Amino acid sequence: MPVLFKTSHNHLLYAFGKDRFGESFVTVYFRVKDIDDEGCVTLELLRPSTPIVVPESATQIPIQSVNVDQVQLQRTWQYAVVDCHALCQVQCLDPNLVRR
Repeated sequence: MPVLFKTSHNHLLYAFGKDRFGESFVTVYFRVKDIDDEGCVTLELLRPSTPIVVPESATQIPIQSVNVDQVQLQRTWQYAVVDCHALCQVQCLDPNLVRR
């Protein structure tokens, strides 16, 4: 199931990835793979069909740049490990957004 996270600073969690063709992308969409005993979560980066634009000199992704109603997500099999204490809000999204 795809999810969005907000950090303890009330910003969207985001990550940078590369697709199988070497093209870079930014995502705020993740799939939880695992949570360990140390309080860390392993997240799979999900690539959005519509690129997320990060404004120059921005340190966060503007919430208005995220459109969960129109996006299709693609699994990347790329992962990030995040300390659960850095997260304060999770929003579950429709599983049908992820292309198989």
